[in-house]
Order: sequence, then C-alpha cells, then structure tokens
Amino acid sequence: MSYKTDLYGGRSLRALRANAPAHDRGHPMFHPAKGKGAERPPSSFQQSPQPCRTITGLKRHCREYGRAAAIEARWAAILLWLQHDASRSPSLANPLKVCRVSVGLAREADRWRFSFPNKSGQPFATPALHSLSPECRREARRVADETFTAWQRAGAPYLTADNLNIIQSYVWDCILSGAAISSTTHLQSKDKN
Repeated sequence: MSYKTDLYGGRSLRALRANAPAHDRGHPMFHPAKGKGAERPPSSFQQSPQPCRTITGLKRHCREYGRAAAIEARWAAILLWLQHDASRSPSLANPLKVCRVSVGLAREADRWRFSFPNKSGQPFATPALHSLSPECRREARRVADETFTAWQRAGAPYLTADNLNIIQSYVWDCILSGAAISSTTHLQSKDKN
C-alpha cells in the first residue's frame, strides 16, 4: 500500500475530488449562506477606493453617488463652519440661526434631490423645505446660497481631506451593505410622494 492509499482510506485524491459533491449530503456548511450577506451584489466584494483629498476625487470614488456626495460634503463643511467659526465672519449677511436653519433645509432637500444614499436603505423622506410656501422656499434657498458664498469667501473651511473621507466612507458603507438605492428606485419613490 502506498502512502496515498493509507491516508485517503484506499481512494485516490482524484476519486475524492470527483465524488465530493455527492458526499456533502446537503450539509449547510457546503452551501452559500442565506441571509443578509447573501443578497449582496457582486460589486459589494470590491474594496473601497483609496481615501480622497479633493471634491473631484470624492466624485470619482463615490461613482454614481459622486455628485450627491460632493454636495453633501459641502453642506456638511458649511454647517461645521457655522457651528465653529462663522460668528467671527464679517461676510455673513444673515443671523447665524437663520443661516443654520436655511442650510439644514437646503442640505436635506439636496440629499433627497440628488439621491444621497441612506444607511436604512430607504430614500430620505420628502424634505421639510417642500412643505413650505413657495415664497418661504425661495427665501430659505436664498439664505443658504448667501451662506454658501460667504463660506467660499472664507476659504471653504472644514472641506478637508478628513471630512471628505468621512463622506466617502459613509457612501461606501451604504454601497457595500446594499443600503444604497439605485436612482431609478429613488425616482419611483419621488413620484409616489
């Protein structure tokens, strides 16, 4: 008897490989798991890209969510600026509280409009800005735009590589977990609202 015969119980390695599917007897260990991870698309097994340093890099790395991610990064940076440094900025034309509310409303509306992914897998709810009168909507957008301009004049603070990477990580977490919804699904949900 040879070493192969003793080690494999009298069978050759070729015979074991050929008969392996017949011997698993339906054991769950030999079949793909069912559950949360089973529905993931093949793209979910790709690694996330390298950290980005610019808005352009963020757009490229976040693929179909690039535009939404870039807009989200800007609004997030503006809100951080309003929270920490804007009170010292002479270029702010409106009261700080009004700016915060207007920017928050604009951010929420842009998340919905540009299909920014939501970790829950559901599209964001219809923004509060849409429930306001047309006159109030225009005023809120005007204040948000003026705040955006003031933020740019201040040198676009808080739009740092670290903050861009937070947005990128969030988007990739949504993509990899399957929570990111396609834009067609999002548009269908907009039609229902």
